[in-house]
Amino acid sequence: MVRALLSLGVDLVRWYRPDGPDSPEQLGRFYADLAVSMVSAVPGPQPG
Repeated sequence: MVRALLSLGVDLVRWYRPDGPDSPEQLGRFYADLAVSMVSAVPGPQPG
């Protein structure tokens, strides 16, 4: 989980372009919502 969350920020910096279609605020809200969803997700059934 920690690697996934860190990857969100690292990868955003790699591909973000100031002249792209999304503003920093839009991307911030999207990534914040994504991170909250990742850590608050209900786990699925466990194998075994």
